[in-house]
Amino acid sequence: MSDTVTIDARYCGPPTSGNGGYTAGALAQAMGIGAGDAVEIRLRVPPPLEVDLTVERAGEVTRLVDHTGAEPVVVAEGRRVDAVELDPPTAATLLEATTATTPFDADQHPFPTCFACGPGRAPGDGLRLFAGTVADRDDIFATVWTPDASLAGPDGTVRPEIVYAALDCPGGQAVSVFGADETAVLLGTITASHLGTVQVGQQYVLTSWRIASEGRKHITGVVLTDADGRELGRSRAVWIAVPATS
Repeated sequence: MSDTVTIDARYCGPPTSGNGGYTAGALAQAMGIGAGDAVEIRLRVPPPLEVDLTVERAGEVTRLVDHTGAEPVVVAEGRRVDAVELDPPTAATLLEATTATTPFDADQHPFPTCFACGPGRAPGDGLRLFAGTVADRDDIFATVWTPDASLAGPDGTVRPEIVYAALDCPGGQAVSVFGADETAVLLGTITASHLGTVQVGQQYVLTSWRIASEGRKHITGVVLTDADGRELGRSRAVWIAVPATS
């Protein structure tokens, strides 16, 4: 297991901090979380970019800690869990997701350079996940994802932390309509499991839905499936609504 984690600027969410799903995936990898394992990651502060974060373990909890300031700051903390508790609706088909995919207006997106969902990112550089409503269904959003070759690890498959990033923003898109108000949603906690191999250049479907909302807090689910409908990953996330300038 790695002793430090550094969030490269490529993997930002807001311009000056890491994408929440990517950060969660990086911590999960540092914890030794493998395919089929489930992990709960809580983000405590916006993850800093280009900073060596120390991986510190205390019992069942593993933390990413920033020691660059006068006092150490816990950035994120994770723990293994038995499973991602979800009761998912029927996932969108590839055709449904293709039709639902709706590119966002960069002028209305609160974080247009977000690695996972920013419309300001070039194809291949960002994931460009644009989940839209599925025709004749009012319960799900969906988008298509075709991973770029630059996202592969040494074995040629998509790196697990990238899969976690893909399991992030589509959930937020199920509860936040960009441009409809002056708020955005930021990831607070994500419980996720990477269930199978994701190949570069292949088409995948991300289906997301709202589970519950109360005040500023929203809970969402996301499932990742291949073109044949086989599930390869899932997440349950807690989002917090904030002013769009955060």
